[in-house]
Amino acid sequence: MKRIAIILCLTLAVNIVFAQSWDGFKLDSVCNPSEDTVLVALTVEEPDTTGLVGTFALYIAFDANVLYAGDPGTPVNLVNVNPEFPLANYLTNILFDYPSVGWNTIAIIYAAAVSGTISPGTKLFDIGFYYYGGSTDLIFLNEPTFINGYVGDCTFYGVTFHVTAGGNNLEGAVVAVGSDSVTTNSSGLAVFNLPDGDYNYSVTKMGYVDAEGTFTVVGAPLLIEEEMEVCWDIILHLIDTNGTTITDSAMVIVNNDTVWTANGSAAFCITGDTINYEVYIDGYYPEIGEMILTPGPITVEIIMTPIFYDVSFFVNCCGVPIENYIITYEGQTVLTNAAGLAVLNLEAGFYSFEIGGVPVTFTVPDTTYVPVDICSEVTFHVTCDGMSIAGASVTVDNETLISNASGIVVFCLQNGPHDFTIYYYAFEPITGQLLVNNEPLLFLEDLCINFPVPVQFQVTNYFCENSFDGLFVVCYGDTVQSGGTIELVDGIYTWELILEGCGTLEIGMIEVISAPVSVEIIVPWLPQVTFHVTDQFNADFEGAPVCVDDDTLYTDSYGLVSFCTTGGIHPYWIANPGYDTIYDNFIFECADTTLTVILMTGSVKNERLTLPDIYPNPSTGKFYLELPNSATASIEIRVMDLTGRKVFKEKATTTGKTEIDLSDQPKGMYFVRVKFGDEFLTRKIVLR
Repeated sequence: MKRIAIILCLTLAVNIVFAQSWDGFKLDSVCNPSEDTVLVALTVEEPDTTGLVGTFALYIAFDANVLYAGDPGTPVNLVNVNPEFPLANYLTNILFDYPSVGWNTIAIIYAAAVSGTISPGTKLFDIGFYYYGGSTDLIFLNEPTFINGYVGDCTFYGVTFHVTAGGNNLEGAVVAVGSDSVTTNSSGLAVFNLPDGDYNYSVTKMGYVDAEGTFTVVGAPLLIEEEMEVCWDIILHLIDTNGTTITDSAMVIVNNDTVWTANGSAAFCITGDTINYEVYIDGYYPEIGEMILTPGPITVEIIMTPIFYDVSFFVNCCGVPIENYIITYEGQTVLTNAAGLAVLNLEAGFYSFEIGGVPVTFTVPDTTYVPVDICSEVTFHVTCDGMSIAGASVTVDNETLISNASGIVVFCLQNGPHDFTIYYYAFEPITGQLLVNNEPLLFLEDLCINFPVPVQFQVTNYFCENSFDGLFVVCYGDTVQSGGTIELVDGIYTWELILEGCGTLEIGMIEVISAPVSVEIIVPWLPQVTFHVTDQFNADFEGAPVCVDDDTLYTDSYGLVSFCTTGGIHPYWIANPGYDTIYDNFIFECADTTLTVILMTGSVKNERLTLPDIYPNPSTGKFYLELPNSATASIEIRVMDLTGRKVFKEKATTTGKTEIDLSDQPKGMYFVRVKFGDEFLTRKIVLR
């Protein structure tokens, strides 16, 4: 009973393991042993189709009157084990009187998978036997196609193959018997020495039809005549209707000979001028036909026609069909009908592309219906301090919904960006943008955290002696001066300190978190205009009153006084008892500027600082000015608009009347500035 249990266990192991085994094993033969101990080698003749090393199980039976392998229940004596397949991975046993009385069986299981590949002829191990004498076959019980072994007396007999073609000896043909092969000589002969037994053979030579057969050696030499038939090579190359090679494996039958394609081609050696062929490949219509060929090597292209299948796409938005939705794929453009369905005609294969930003992946012909939901659910939960708000108005794009008793609003939106607004009575509206990307979204919006709070901006200016109000703070679209307040909801904001007429002086950021904020901005730098006042003798004039934009300061001991001002044109005057009063304008271009002004006593006339009236004024475009005849310094004339943009410039080379043409300029007020050396005067001109 114990032996039967072991046999059943091993049989179960064979059924489980052998399904993953290699496809061919061979036991060597040991002829005329001269010692009591013999070693029989086990080799791999044909790895499985994957080329990977896997598990296997073997039954090997032998005559117990000739060989002894050990007692029942003891391990089989495996020696010279291949280190790639360690002995520790083998399970072995010995069974007496199995499969019949007087015969014993050894069971060998390789119980581990090894990563890697193995080549034909690889030796796994030797099986050690004690030899009593006589002869016995070593027979694979579980696979009759494996090559059995032999131990005992051997007598060899000559087996001669005579290979001819058209009655002539054929040299160079390869004759294979078992694992041995011999090439025919010039007489067409190939000789083997073999003991008694049954054998399979094959004969091959390029340009001839392969031959094969069987023979039996029974105590005498043997002559085998083999007539080879001439053939020539033909290659069938498979292409699709676009001329592209079909690399998928195809079955090609030519004159009843079957070959599977490799890289789109199947090679045959044919004997006649007519071939009948059949080609079968998944996803294509079969090609069956007959061809008459001129003998000789040739490559023939077979055009395979793909099978097209109708695949329906259901385009919907959360289950609601979308009509007239455009689907485009590789030259096909279709519109969905009222049921949201559109049909593409596709050939067999794997497909992966997007519809409306939604990935679709399927295989044809396995799939004929593809649902495509181009929308995702977007849920808004409207609350105030964690309490749900019913009746809040939520607008996404142009669709408005009202929150339910749980504060919930659900939209079905297509992929892409969407603007939204949440409004509820006196609460500050919440606005924003969301991005839908094939996944449901949940937005928790608390209206109470968006009550605006005051943010006060205090600008500290250490640069100006005059009263100056040309600085502004811009934040979130609002503009205030120093001390001004802007109301903002929670968030992070950017502010800019602006000098009027000039631009940004400083940029900063603030964070509002449900409480008033005070922001102090210290002016980092401020450009100024400096007046340098001298008398007619070029001496610095101390205490001279200088008025700019109705703001008056007095020069210091160096004749200097500085003003902060805004970009653009500014009037000024300087009046001091005993001196001529000066009225003029200057253009501040947002950079530190110094103006030199000479005060003249009433008895001193400086003609170069006297500019006659411009005429005509107002003007329709052309006007004139008179340059004093006594002016000797270089004279430059500039005309600017109210923004300070220069529209005319000229250096006068002569005194007297000068024409200025502004006909191409818009109507309005302009300033004419005449520069005499380091000094200048400004007058107004009106175009109408």
